[in-house]
Amino acid sequence: MTTTQVFIELLITGFGTLAWIILIILGINGFDFSFLLQEEMPSILLLPITGLAYILGIIVDRIGFQIFKKKERKNIKKIFSEEDNNDSIKLKVVYIIQKSDHLKSAIDYNRSRLRLARSWIINFLMITVSLLLYCLVNLDKRPIVFLSLSIFSLIFCFLSFYTWSKLSSDYYKNIKSSYESLKSL
Repeated sequence: MTTTQVFIELLITGFGTLAWIILIILGINGFDFSFLLQEEMPSILLLPITGLAYILGIIVDRIGFQIFKKKERKNIKKIFSEEDNNDSIKLKVVYIIQKSDHLKSAIDYNRSRLRLARSWIINFLMITVSLLLYCLVNLDKRPIVFLSLSIFSLIFCFLSFYTWSKLSSDYYKNIKSSYESLKSL
């Protein structure tokens, strides 16, 4: 995976994080967020906002990794035998990467999808919380809209979790089968 791909992945996560942070700040202070849509942002702010989004993406990615590490280990245990540990699985991945460019690309792509799905579980959950907070503090500002958005965000949170869980399981199944296939050649 190239550095550019990882950078973009972290930016996608970071901009989602920035969205819920802004919603929380606006909600707590009772501001209407429509002024954000009406104001033209000076282009000089794009660089620091992008930098902030990148840092927030790294933070949420690491938090997500820590939160879901235990669940990922359960997925690994379902697929690999007891004698396979994290180091031996990493060695299998390295072996696959060294032997097949096609499989390396598939591994990189699947890891990217895993990281994005995992990070967006957190982002969608926090967007739900921030929308509900905004709705509670600003009851006079169309609560039905914010409640509906909260419900959709929560649904996307569960869908992201389901997707991450399936991707994680499939990722390790693919590692196992790819390794076994390459070893048999």
